Amino acid sequence: MATAFVVTLAISIGLALAGIPSTCERPGQVVLSFDQGPGATTGKVLDVLSRRNVPAMFHFSADLFQNATWRGYVQRAAYEGHTIGLFVPDIGSPVAKAVEDFTDKDWDEYELVLSQRLARDINWIASITGRPPRHVRFGRKTIPSNSRKMAEVMGLHVTRPRIEIRDESNKMDVIWNSINKAFNGTDPATNSFIIRLRDIMPNMVASLDKLIDYVEEKGFRIVPMEACQPVPDRLNHFKALGGDLKQYGKMSSNDASSGMKISFMTLGLMTILAIILLID
Repeated sequence: MATAFVVTLAISIGLALAGIPSTCERPGQVVLSFDQGPGATTGKVLDVLSRRNVPAMFHFSADLFQNATWRGYVQRAAYEGHTIGLFVPDIGSPVAKAVEDFTDKDWDEYELVLSQRLARDINWIASITGRPPRHVRFGRKTIPSNSRKMAEVMGLHVTRPRIEIRDESNKMDVIWNSINKAFNGTDPATNSFIIRLRDIMPNMVASLDKLIDYVEEKGFRIVPMEACQPVPDRLNHFKALGGDLKQYGKMSSNDASSGMKISFMTLGLMTILAIILLID
């Protein structure tokens, strides 16, 4: 019985990860996705993106929103037209366990904590930007199928990168070795990518201008997440404005002020619905 559970669990995790696209619908497109911020250097990232008129995706960690300056970066990113999503790090049981040690009780506990976390973070983002996020990235390398289902029930599209820039050491040579290796042999006629960077790593931020030049010289076009993996309501807004990034951000803010806000009651109902669907 235990062996069958482990096998089923391993298969469901693998299928969940395999079903999450890490490329764009059209070749030649690239999304710059900044994870795990906001932080002290997020403002510098926004400065570069604004000067270059380049769109980006930000998966922000709501745990960092207590800092007023960093919270302001989240608001600015939304206003300037960038896509705002959630970053959910490893949380609670059974993250520290090996797969063979997982139990049904562990997963029940994990899913309850996750639903509460998502509800809280969605509300945080909505209160700062005026509209709920539509994307989430999990810090775990493997994503349980139930976690993805819960996120989708709560209106979140789960994302994952095709390229992860190795910026953990914050060493410039390591960063650029990673970038060169990732793009080696790629062709914009057939390839597309979601690239993970981190706006909290100073040398990654210092490399951003050069990275944008590098991507464009390779023949790729940097696009918003909505153009890479369309989310209909926001992509239509972007097209209606002729692709002007700053006007798109202003339109998003206006949409929010006209009533597109999430309340704790709504999030509570979403959480209950998610749990019911998971039980079924």
